[in-house]
Amino acid sequence: MKKLSTKEMKEIANQIISTELANYNLEANIYPVNIFEYYTKYIPNANFENKNNFINALKMPMTTKGFTFWHLECKTEKPDIVVFIDYFKKYKNPILDLIKHCFHEAKHYIQLTVDDYDYIKFIRNLETILTEYDWDSYINCHDDFSFEIEANIYAINKTKELLKDKYPNIYQIEKSNIDNIEKNYNLDYMLFDAIEQFDKLLHIALLNKIILINTYPVFDIFLNNINGFKAINDIIKNPNLKDLDERIVYTVLSSNSFLKSIDMEKLSDIELDTLNKSLQYTYNIYINQFKFILNSFNNNAINLNYFTQIKNVLIEKIKNINGYITLLNSAKDSKQYQYEFIKNRLKNNNVKIL
Repeated sequence: MKKLSTKEMKEIANQIISTELANYNLEANIYPVNIFEYYTKYIPNANFENKNNFINALKMPMTTKGFTFWHLECKTEKPDIVVFIDYFKKYKNPILDLIKHCFHEAKHYIQLTVDDYDYIKFIRNLETILTEYDWDSYINCHDDFSFEIEANIYAINKTKELLKDKYPNIYQIEKSNIDNIEKNYNLDYMLFDAIEQFDKLLHIALLNKIILINTYPVFDIFLNNINGFKAINDIIKNPNLKDLDERIVYTVLSSNSFLKSIDMEKLSDIELDTLNKSLQYTYNIYINQFKFILNSFNNNAINLNYFTQIKNVLIEKIKNINGYITLLNSAKDSKQYQYEFIKNRLKNNNVKIL
């Protein structure tokens, strides 16, 4: 295939992103630019909400192939989708990576349109704060973030469809490469840990004195105005809980931050039952992740070093959650024992038991 010119690459980026967004009745300001155009034309005219966003934008060409930027102070305004064309010129066959990246950035905008009480949006919101205040961790662990994992999987699937339809020769050449990319993205998806991200968020909020209830509405259900946790009973009684994806509750209540803040012996039966659902859900996730990496290792999808590393991490997570489940069961057993003891005493004294 002949080398694509900058103009041709810009046309491809514009067409893919605008067409994909139109499927969701969305529009964006699309900027396929080279690095020089980015610093001389885009940055001077961009509208950043704060200093952190501006500084991170300055770093973008050094760390990524593009980005989606949403103007938070004006939700009706279209987001900016920037694609750095220079990055794709170095590839022998740049069209695969260019197309994949365009679908990736389009997906980032689509992700922003879901309701705040949706699980994906909850994770997206907390990770948005993480990226703003801990940029280096985001760049070093880019594919560990859920919104990147989701965009990666979406992009590779859409890219396969487009290549098969419009560029079948390129698809045949790149098929093996695409399959490997897809396996890696699926591995990232299977090993994602929302609880770990939530714990990181609370740590970042403490360091940077961010009051989380001032950021996104979901945090109001679980936290007070000093980022402390509300009682489980208050969380259960919150009228907004009915609109919440249960996975959000499981994530918060299974976090180390939350579990270290409570005394299980002082929890009521309904509070213990709510906590038990969360811990059992999380325990099952870690067990399934363990089975997944074991199967991947047995099928030569991952090497020994990677398997050993992930296996050890998961064993620690399983031990940790299992420890809390043991504490919870002890608390429940204690309450049940007390209840049976009191019931027998009342029965022996001829008090009617309902």
